[in-house]
Amino acid sequence: MTATEASFTHFRSARPAPPLAGLGVVGMLLGFACVVISIGLAYAVNVIAGLVFALFSAVALMSIAVRDRHGSSWVERTGIRVAHLYATRTGATLHQGGPVSRLGTYRLPGVLADTDLTEHEDAQGNPFGLVHTPRSNHYAVTIQAHPDGASLIDADDQVANIDRWGRWLDFLAVEPGILQVQVTIETAPDDGHGLRSEIESTMSADAPDLARKVLGEIADTYPTGSATVRSWVTLTFDGSTAKRTRDADAMGAALAARLPEIVGKLAGTGAGACTLVDGQALCEAVRVAYDPASSPMFAAAAAGGHQVMLRWSAIGPPAADNRWDYYRHASGVSVSWAMTSILGAVNAEGLGPILRPHPAITRKRVALLFEIRDAGKAPGVAAADVRASEARAAGKRKPSASDRRDVESALVTADEEAHGHSLVDVAVIVTATVRDLDDLPAAEAAIDMLGPASRLQLRRENGAHAAAFAQGLPGVGLITAAHSVIPRPLRESL
Repeated sequence: MTATEASFTHFRSARPAPPLAGLGVVGMLLGFACVVISIGLAYAVNVIAGLVFALFSAVALMSIAVRDRHGSSWVERTGIRVAHLYATRTGATLHQGGPVSRLGTYRLPGVLADTDLTEHEDAQGNPFGLVHTPRSNHYAVTIQAHPDGASLIDADDQVANIDRWGRWLDFLAVEPGILQVQVTIETAPDDGHGLRSEIESTMSADAPDLARKVLGEIADTYPTGSATVRSWVTLTFDGSTAKRTRDADAMGAALAARLPEIVGKLAGTGAGACTLVDGQALCEAVRVAYDPASSPMFAAAAAGGHQVMLRWSAIGPPAADNRWDYYRHASGVSVSWAMTSILGAVNAEGLGPILRPHPAITRKRVALLFEIRDAGKAPGVAAADVRASEARAAGKRKPSASDRRDVESALVTADEEAHGHSLVDVAVIVTATVRDLDDLPAAEAAIDMLGPASRLQLRRENGAHAAAFAQGLPGVGLITAAHSVIPRPLRESL
């Protein structure tokens, strides 16, 4: 296979193989209990009572077992709808910030309200911002990358960069306390301040009038319709150890010695020049995400050699409303999608359509989340996936081609893990932001088209747009599973 034909497959969605199709361990136990109770009612009361209970139990179990194309059951969808309805009635979907609000400041809304930011320096004296989420005791540090883009490198280098990215994830798998790697790519309109500042600062005082006129016209016309692309890599660490819980100072000191090597290895994956992001840059990125109208102010200040000083406790929107089908915040309206599956093989340029700027979307963020499995637990997870896929195939009298491919994929994954590669859970969050509600249908249609073109099956995060918006932000490193009321193992076992 040549480099231009290189593709990447064997993406897996691990599923258990219980005796009752579509039910996990807990669901299977509930079904067994229902059978016992039905038989007991038939003996203790009458047969009709037992049959009626069995019928209602079957309907209840079907509501858990039958899933849509995104893997969600009727119970999950109804639970989200009821939870959002309750939040709407209690006013929990509304956020009001500012000096006259209950918060007293412009703090971030929702799950990010109690986060805080501290400044530290690594072993080489480079400043970096450290975002702490007290509820889960997670710490996030962000690296800004400046990749050259796929159009500037050939196919062989693309494949080599992807291989080096995999090795970088393997390197992080043995880092103490690492929980998640988030890559955020944001596209937004270019306001032209950077180009104008560069022209004015480099123009010679003796330049002829014709050259000045041409350069002035370039500064006025070139930014029209163009876009800027920014990339960040956010690392989330666990602040708790077996012996103690570390505060921000202790966590900053622990990361200071490790970050230079992490940043250096990242630069070799095709990420280009990589630098740690300080607190002010983090504040600006999050502020602009919630208030897109403030972007020209920051760009104009940077072009003039100035910096707008911000505080983490004052970068939130003055108001926000988490509606069922969209999220309104300050000067923007956003809708978020989450990946539920990968549609077949993906080549080196597979995500190109979803990552490129789109004229119908004012600001778009694509967040790729990599949750690195613990190296000590990964072999057991891979082996369990092999047994589950084999059990599903053996349970059918005539396994389909899909079943055989599922077994083959599980075996390949287990073999790769046995050869030292990391086991990584991958998720994708796509957020589209527009300035006006009337522009939302065009942005939604664009994402509905770009998702399948990028080999991604996306589900609209109705009822949870605020949480998905926060999860896709650069610098925060939010892990929403740590904030869920229902523990992740219980959800997976239903």
